[in-house]
Amino acid sequence: MQIVYILIILTLLIGNNCIGQNLDNWMGQHKGRLKITNINGTESYHNMALNIEQISDSSYHWQIIYSSDSTQDIRNYILKKTSLDDHFIIDEQNTILLDLNKINNSFYSVFEINNNLMFIEYRLSGKDIEFILLSAGGKTSSGDNMHQGYKIPLVHSYKATSKQYALLKKDN
Repeated sequence: MQIVYILIILTLLIGNNCIGQNLDNWMGQHKGRLKITNINGTESYHNMALNIEQISDSSYHWQIIYSSDSTQDIRNYILKKTSLDDHFIIDEQNTILLDLNKINNSFYSVFEINNNLMFIEYRLSGKDIEFILLSAGGKTSSGDNMHQGYKIPLVHSYKATSKQYALLKKDN
């Protein structure tokens, strides 16, 4: 009986490690409408597509397409598995490498570009993917002082400037 319990525990542990980087449910072409809202409440809309296709055991084609009536912006990235479970790298193929962490059914990436902090989430919702991007700028600093006998750490704060959201429906 103990052997059965040990086998069940080993199966669960091994299964959890394999599930971490299994992207089968993410594969395919996903399309939707991107809504961009800035801090003033101004809204704009664009078409958005996310195409994910396995290239090899350790890499995936991660293509993002933004389009409107007259323009199209195609971004051909490579999603690469790392040796760490649930950690990936987005290779923009232009010397920019972005960390991407998978937590439950979401990928998260946080990075700074041109003094703007970007927080991005790709959330798998059934067969569809929700895309959420929060942009922040105007970094301010506070703390880094003594207060009532305690050393207060340096804290950086950012002002949220815009939000982007799209529900990307999977093509069947």
